[in-house]
Amino acid sequence: MMSAAPGAQDDQSRAPVLHRTSTVPVWLAPERFEAADFNPDICVADLRRYVPLPTVKAELQAYLVHLKNKLVEAINEDYSDYVGLSSKLTGLVGAVLRMRQPLLEIQAKLSEVQDAIQADLNALQQGLQRRQDTAAARATLELMQEVAASTGKVEKLLQEVEQQAQQYQQSSNQQQQQQHGAQPLAQQQQNGIELPGADINSRSDGGLDNRCRMLERVAGEAARLMYLVDKGQVRL
Repeated sequence: MMSAAPGAQDDQSRAPVLHRTSTVPVWLAPERFEAADFNPDICVADLRRYVPLPTVKAELQAYLVHLKNKLVEAINEDYSDYVGLSSKLTGLVGAVLRMRQPLLEIQAKLSEVQDAIQADLNALQQGLQRRQDTAAARATLELMQEVAASTGKVEKLLQEVEQQAQQYQQSSNQQQQQQHGAQPLAQQQQNGIELPGADINSRSDGGLDNRCRMLERVAGEAARLMYLVDKGQVRL
C-alpha cells in the first residue's frame, strides 16, 4: 500500500466519526467529499498521481458499502422513536381543528381590512388624478386667456398701424394737391406766402417713425403669440 499523502494523517484525525474506519485508507481522505467546492474530476486527477485507478475504484466502492451500513445503523437507532411517533401525536388533529376556526376568522377580518384599505387607496388615487386634471385644465385656461389677450393686443396694434397708414396717405395726398395747385415759387415769395412743404415733410417723417415703432411692437406681440401657441400644443 502506498504511503499517505502529506497532511492526510492530520485530516484523518479531525474527520467525523462516520469517516473514521480502519477499512478506509488514509490517502482517500473521505472528508474531502463534503467540501463545498468538491470536484470529482480534480479529486481523481489528484489521487491517480500516486494510486492506480483500479485501486481508487475499489476503495471507493468499499467506502460506499461502508456508508450504506452506517446509514442503516443510524435509521435503526431512531426507529423505535419513529414507530412511537404516532402515539405521541394523539389528539394533535383535534388541536389543529380547534385552531382552524379562529385562524379562519382572523383571515376573514384581515381580508376585510385589506379591502377597506384598498378602497381608500383607490379613492385617494382618483382624487389625486382629478386634482392633476384640474390643475392641467386651469393651466390651459390661463394659457388661453394669455393667447386671447395677446391676440387682442395684436389686433389693436394693427388697427393703429392702419390708421397711421391712412393718415400718412392723407398727408401725402394733401401735399400733392398743394404742390399742383400752388402758385409759382417766385410769385409766392413776392406775395409773402409761407410754403407748407417743410412742415408737411416733417410731419411725414414723424409719422413714418411712429409707424416703424408700431410695427416693432406688432412683431414682438406676434412672436409672443406664437410662443404661447407652441406652448399650448405641447401641453395638448
